[in-house]
Amino acid sequence: MRAVIVCLFALLLAPSAFAQPVYFLVDASKSMNQDEQDEAAAFVKAEKAKLAEGTPTSTTPFGSMENGGSDCGEVTINPPRAIVEDIPEQYTRGDFTPVASALRAALKEAATNGGRVIVVSDGADTCERDVCEEVRSHLRRNPKGRRPEFKPVGANDDIVDTYGCFVSARGGEQHGLISGLPPPPEKTDHLWWVI
Repeated sequence: MRAVIVCLFALLLAPSAFAQPVYFLVDASKSMNQDEQDEAAAFVKAEKAKLAEGTPTSTTPFGSMENGGSDCGEVTINPPRAIVEDIPEQYTRGDFTPVASALRAALKEAATNGGRVIVVSDGADTCERDVCEEVRSHLRRNPKGRRPEFKPVGANDDIVDTYGCFVSARGGEQHGLISGLPPPPEKTDHLWWVI
């Protein structure tokens, strides 16, 4: 009995031990002007401040020359750490915005640990990939997986509409920027008749 009480007490003291990671994908392409970069950094900092202490976070600048922005190449996701790290500033802004590539890599990571993925960007994928197809593909492989979130910085309504398959992360609240049908109900052994 004492062992159970000790375990419960330990769980109460360490809620972040079970916290799911948060993956921030921050646009590092040349299309992001200084005001947008500052807004993106402020958003990430504010979101991290809301997390339980010790929640693992990963901040990945994508679209930099070093991470997919030179040739629409693959994006490498920074590993989550149980510290609140700053957005890395040592990168060269790239010519392309490989949102779909960054999203695919982050969703793959998040599927292993139930993490959240938040894309912070001013524009659409410039590598001719469909970001919503990446989301649909992820949800087909992981039916209980989370939809990624999108925080527009300086994006116009047409750009925001291209992220309709995401959940909005405006101001840290989730708004209903979700398009498409809801997931089917879970299978059950019961039949329900509606009269």
